[in-house]
Parts: sequence; C-alpha cells; structure tokens
Amino acid sequence: TKMRLRWLALAPLCAMLRVHSQGFLAIRWFSTSGGCIAASGKGAFDEHWDWTIQDCKIQCEMADWCKGFEFVSFSKPRTTRCELHKEHLVRAAPETNTLCIVKDTAAARQSWRGMIDGGSSSLDAKMNMRRGGVSMYTHSSHRQACVEAAATAASSDISGLDLRGCQLLEAVMDKVKMDGTIFDRALMERASLLEVSGTYSTFFDTLMAASYLTKSNLAYSTFAGADMSGAEASFFMCTECVFTRTKMVGTQLNDGSFLGANFHAADLTNANCFKADFSGASLRDVLFKGATLTMATFVEADVAGADFEGAVITEEELIGAINVDKALNLNFKIG
Repeated sequence: TKMRLRWLALAPLCAMLRVHSQGFLAIRWFSTSGGCIAASGKGAFDEHWDWTIQDCKIQCEMADWCKGFEFVSFSKPRTTRCELHKEHLVRAAPETNTLCIVKDTAAARQSWRGMIDGGSSSLDAKMNMRRGGVSMYTHSSHRQACVEAAATAASSDISGLDLRGCQLLEAVMDKVKMDGTIFDRALMERASLLEVSGTYSTFFDTLMAASYLTKSNLAYSTFAGADMSGAEASFFMCTECVFTRTKMVGTQLNDGSFLGANFHAADLTNANCFKADFSGASLRDVLFKGATLTMATFVEADVAGADFEGAVITEEELIGAINVDKALNLNFKIG
C-alpha cells in the first residue's frame, strides 16, 4: 500500500520528466566548474532563487534565448541561485560551489575561450575530492567516453573513468563497479544504478533526480551539491560519504546505512528515512521537514541546527544523538 501511494504521488513528476526528456534529449551541453562569464562581464540573465539544478536545466532547455545557466548552492543561508544567461558565454570564473553549463552549439563553441575536451586530465577521484570538484577543464556531454558509458553493460567495471558533464539520462548501469569514477556535473536523471559498488567516486553537482540506487554501496564517495530529489535509494550503503548541500527532497532512504557520513546543510524534506542508520553522521543544519524517521538510528550523530518541523520522529529515535538540545522544531520536549 505504501509503495502504491508513493508511486501515485511521484507518477505526475515522473511522467513530466519523461515527456520533457523525450523532447529535449537532443540538446547537447558542455560544462565546467565556476561562474558563467559573457564577453561583457556577467552579461544579461534571469535570476531565480531556491531552484534545483533540474529546475534550472529544464527552463534553459525550453527557452530558445537561453545560452546556458549558472547554478550555485549556499550553506548559509541555505539556498540556491540559478542564472539563465541570454548572451553567449566565453569562460567560467573561479567560484565556490558553482557550475556553468552551456548549450553546445557551433556559436557557443566559437565564443568559448577555453578548450573543450582538449587533452586528458591526470586528476584522480581522491585528488578531485580534495579540490572540491573544482576543474580547469571543460567537458562536453556527448564525447566518446560519455557515449560508451551510457551503453555500459551490467556488471561492467568503469572504475577510474572521467565522466564529468556526461549525458547519462536514463542510463542503465546496474551492478557496475565504480571505484574512483568521476561523475561531476553529469546529467543522470532517472539513471539506474541498482546494486552498484565502489569507493571514492565523486558526484559533485550531479543531476540525479529520480535515479535508482537501491542496494548500492558507494563508501567514501561524495555527492556534494548533487540533486538526488525523488531518487529511490532504499538499502543504500554509503559509509563516510559526503552529502553537503545535497538536495534529497522526497528521496527514499529507508533501511539505508550512512555511518559517519556528512550531511551538512542537506535538504531531506519529505524524505523517507524509515530504519535508516545515521550513526556517527554529521547532520548539522539538515532540513528534515516532513521526513519519516521512524526507527531511524542517530547514535553519536550531531543534529545541531537540524530542522525537524513536521517530521515523524520520537525521543526514542534520538537516543544517543549529540546536540539534541540544539535541534529545531522537535515535536517533543528534550529530557
């Protein structure tokens, strides 16, 4: 019954995304980290706050005048900014937690001053983590590595591949091995990663809305700034993973294990965290609004600043948690 209700709730969103993707699948992109710059400076753009990467991308796809978009996420205040650019873009300026995604056209390539897919980077995933996903390279969404990855057979090994910015919409990568694979800025809406395994992969600012991660194990990986809204991640294991600023609105995290993970400023509004294990995790400033946290475990988890408004949780779940007195909007009194 619960699964049926969830499907009925998500069906309109999934149907909208499917119809949309069929209409705009042909759009190609190139991307890099940093803020978008036009020949005139910041140039002309429409600005929108509190949008997701998905919102930003869809609106740019639908607007002929949109040459590309900049997306940035903030921890304090916890918000996002989307800029839909009206002028051809020439480069990206170094900015923290920011990405620039450009429609890949002949005119766009002529305007862009950086080399696109030029040369190979020796950067490995662990070094990429230390740099926070910041890159001097520009990556196109349909280069050969992306095409090959999209056609990956089940149970293959894609460890160590650089798939930054790849178009992997609805790609099927079930049971794939991915140690140290770099997916930063990849477009992976509704991608299927069932029972994948690996360590130290990076998903900085990756679009993973409505993706499937059930029974996957990606220990020590980072999803900082990624959009995982509506993802199906039941029984997902992610020991010491990084989910800072990650959008996980309505995500299914039930029965998952996130030992020692960092969720600082993540948005888990309406997420299903039934029986999820957050032992030792940093949950500072996390939005748990409307989330289901029944039988979840928070032993030695730091919940300072976490907002539990409307969440389904009792004092029992928070036994052993740290800084419970500094959590917000709990529906019971501490002690």
